[in-house]
Amino acid sequence: MRISFHQIVPLLLIFIVAATSSAQQSPTLSKRESAVKLKVDHLLPQAPISVLRFHADEEFGRFVSNDQVGLTFYDVDRKADVTLTYAEVKKIKDGYGGYNSVARGDTRTGPEVSSFWLQRWLRLEF
Repeated sequence: MRISFHQIVPLLLIFIVAATSSAQQSPTLSKRESAVKLKVDHLLPQAPISVLRFHADEEFGRFVSNDQVGLTFYDVDRKADVTLTYAEVKKIKDGYGGYNSVARGDTRTGPEVSSFWLQRWLRLEF
């Protein structure tokens, strides 16, 4: 029995397509990573977010995009896009920071918060 070139080519193409499609499958995410991905899937572009990472400070920014393995957001402090895998993210929160019940104020101080206190101080009469 002789194998011709016309018989080998289709078998070779089937093998290549099968190998390529299995390599492109998305990785399996853990329960926590799936929860983070689900939260990110519902975010609108440019939505303000707070990103809590493992072994790092909380970061604040605007959501840019996401895919099967991670997300990208614009960090307002670094003024640059940051790309993280879902495994690196502990939690995603809507908005910047939030209310701190211990300090009784916003966890994110900015120019608008500082100017409020400056205006109050300037109104004091000595």
